[in-house]
Amino acid sequence: MNATKSITLKPDDSFEDFFFKDKLQGERIKETLLAIILTIVLIASIIDSIFLSSFEENLSKSFRWFILIISFLIIRAILIRRFQDKRLKFGRRRYIAFSYFNVIFETSIPSILIIVFSHVFNPTLSLISPIVFLYFVFLILPIFELDYKLCVLAGIVAGVEYYILAISFKDSTTFEQDLALLNLPYVYLAKSLLLLLVGIVSGIIAERIKRNIVGSYETIREREEIKRIFGQQLSTEIVDDLLENQLEIVSRTRNICIMFLDIRDYSKYCEGKSPEEIISYQNNVLGFMIDIVNKHNGIVNQIMGDGFMASFGAPVTHENDSQNAFNASMEILSELKNRIENKVIPKTKIGIGLHEGEVITGNVGAINRKQYSITGSPVILASRIEQLNKEFNSSLIISKKVLDSISCKEIRPEELGLVNVKGFDEPVEVYKIV
Repeated sequence: MNATKSITLKPDDSFEDFFFKDKLQGERIKETLLAIILTIVLIASIIDSIFLSSFEENLSKSFRWFILIISFLIIRAILIRRFQDKRLKFGRRRYIAFSYFNVIFETSIPSILIIVFSHVFNPTLSLISPIVFLYFVFLILPIFELDYKLCVLAGIVAGVEYYILAISFKDSTTFEQDLALLNLPYVYLAKSLLLLLVGIVSGIIAERIKRNIVGSYETIREREEIKRIFGQQLSTEIVDDLLENQLEIVSRTRNICIMFLDIRDYSKYCEGKSPEEIISYQNNVLGFMIDIVNKHNGIVNQIMGDGFMASFGAPVTHENDSQNAFNASMEILSELKNRIENKVIPKTKIGIGLHEGEVITGNVGAINRKQYSITGSPVILASRIEQLNKEFNSSLIISKKVLDSISCKEIRPEELGLVNVKGFDEPVEVYKIV
């Protein structure tokens, strides 16, 4: 028997669906363990039956009843496990009602066995026999149901049934000397209360496990929500950082660095090319550039066919986001040169513009279709700075704000002075890097 069965969380699954699937798996495990335990008891009893020939006839009859009861319970556990899914389809209310009935029945098994053996041995002796320890097995198994009430119910059933049997059998035997303590009803009352206590403790453990499952569910949902919003924009490291720090994707003001990258003469390249050739070119050129952006803790917010917009510092802020953007830009240019020289891609020229400033970040869109968006004048300005590469025949231009935030000792930026930028009243101080 396969004790476990993997549970997959579908996009439209509610928490109730998720929880009941996990509860169903727990009950499968419980019934499997029950079948194994009872099988061990059965095998051990059969081995012991070798010695029954020296006992009187009524012992042999009781033993046969014991074997029949254990065999029935094993078959029952196997059948219940096999029909878990079908019982769940009947509806949750009927499923829960059955679970309560099932716990009452299973917790009563030791009581049934005590009654059987009371017809063979002295009734009071059956109350202190090893059969009593079976109660603890059936008090622990409901933990797999992940229901505090079920565990407490098992404790109540075990405690009440045991005490009723103790009261019923109390006059059957009188113990003497060292065993005289067993004549006191308080001994059996204490055992009954102990059984109830074990049920309560099992319930507390089950509740704790249930809370961990709820936490797992929420973590899965958070991860799925982040993936749904960002798609393939985020690297695995940033997704993990978001989840670890429990950052909410809400609108807020952030100081970030914006990168705009554009492929020069893209329209001329596309002339006379098939759609397959164009897509292949885009993937070969933009693919490694996006990987480099992700490597330096940036995210690509938009891909525009002949380029993309990337941001560094949102939704996760790092030590120096402008430095990360600058390093990513330099690595992109270096890798592009290598690939062209090795004829991995055709000769391609690009332009990159970097600018730092305060923007508004957050989710934009309808309930069913949201996108993580970055808005503000720094975004527009970064785009305009990138376009200056055409005017100055360069590949990388950065603003004064970015230059003041980074370290580039091996490079001497060329000051381009104050440049008038379309859409802005004030000129912008920019620097040519390459």
